[in-house]
Amino acid sequence: MSNLKNSKHPYTYSIYADQKFCVIFDILTPRPHFIVKFCPHIRKYPRYKRVEIHDLGCEEIQDLIKFILSFISDYGLNSEPISISFHTGKWASSPQFHGHICISQDTYLKVLKDKKLDMELIKPTSNWTIKNFRGNIDNMLDLYIENVKSYKQACLQNGAKYRMKEIESITSNIKQDLYLVPSKISNFRLDFDLWEPKLKFINSSLDFSNISRQNICISLLKEMCYFSNKFGFFEKPNGCHICINIDLNNNCYGYIHLSADKYYQLHPLPSIFLDNFKKLENYSVET
Repeated sequence: MSNLKNSKHPYTYSIYADQKFCVIFDILTPRPHFIVKFCPHIRKYPRYKRVEIHDLGCEEIQDLIKFILSFISDYGLNSEPISISFHTGKWASSPQFHGHICISQDTYLKVLKDKKLDMELIKPTSNWTIKNFRGNIDNMLDLYIENVKSYKQACLQNGAKYRMKEIESITSNIKQDLYLVPSKISNFRLDFDLWEPKLKFINSSLDFSNISRQNICISLLKEMCYFSNKFGFFEKPNGCHICINIDLNNNCYGYIHLSADKYYQLHPLPSIFLDNFKKLENYSVET
């Protein structure tokens, strides 16, 4: 693995790359996310075609997971919980394939400062909460850092808006059809969160100590994509985040983050979920 040396521009500078994928900072939306995408010289998919995680072939998925786990290991990120997220449907902001490697704010900013990029080439986008210099902020690096620090609060504000809108959608269509969802798919148990619209995929094998983390992640992606496709999560006007969480013990599980109104249709205990979701404080989508 290597860093790309052909560009120091913050929008394109890769901090990690192989022959197929690269990792860049999230400059367009300041947040503690590394963005993984195809290298610029890879042009397998036309520019006009929307490409999401479920569009990738088996070999690409294997290479992608291997690459992400190598990046996490080589950058010493195993010492904290990490989320890997793929946005789909209306939740995807870009037609070009990419994934999110979500880490703590402090670790992200440490890596950013270590790279010493010339951030003066940056121009704030509409996704920046703070767009102008103020107080002690008189350069683009500090302005970007301040935006990263404000990301969590912005997520809470947006989460409150999503929550109220989705509760209204549920209550106005309370007689909508509910789905019968299996409790297990392949080797994964489905756990329905009672508070947040997250459908978790937990490895149900009695002994998976000999299964590599890479193979578990690949299996999780495969099953979550299959499930999401079956229930129409990728179709307009739906969307979701396909996520893998890795904890401090290197255990991993997957979850699909849905809108609450869609999740309500799937939940085996919809009324309990709705009551809890109404009470929920500090709801946000940070992946």
